[in-house]
Amino acid sequence: MSAAIRATLHRYYVAVWQNGDIAALDDLLTRDYVDHDPLPGFGADRTAAKTMAAHFTSAMPGTRLEIHHLIVEGDLAAAHWSMTWKSGGQQHAPRSTAHAHMRGHDFFRVRDNRICEIWHCEAILA
Repeated sequence: MSAAIRATLHRYYVAVWQNGDIAALDDLLTRDYVDHDPLPGFGADRTAAKTMAAHFTSAMPGTRLEIHHLIVEGDLAAAHWSMTWKSGGQQHAPRSTAHAHMRGHDFFRVRDNRICEIWHCEAILA
């Protein structure tokens, strides 16, 4: 089970956040998915997750994502990651640098190889 959860989360990060494949969320998130830390202006359900991901990935060209740690225990998983993208002056990226950098920590509950819950914390770095 651990290998299947790792594969699910790897696909979540690479397909969605690095490559901008929002449609992949249809296979990655359960219908009753809950984001326990939704960003301001976005809801906590699966539809909101797709909207939020589309909003951010469209404003983050050339994203490179690195998963530093991925720990799985039972149906729970924790990830520590970082990503870099061309800033282009978006409102959520520092305007003074050619690239923006973000790191974060995510905690997941996975059911039937789909993400059903997420808790997350991100920090944009200059």
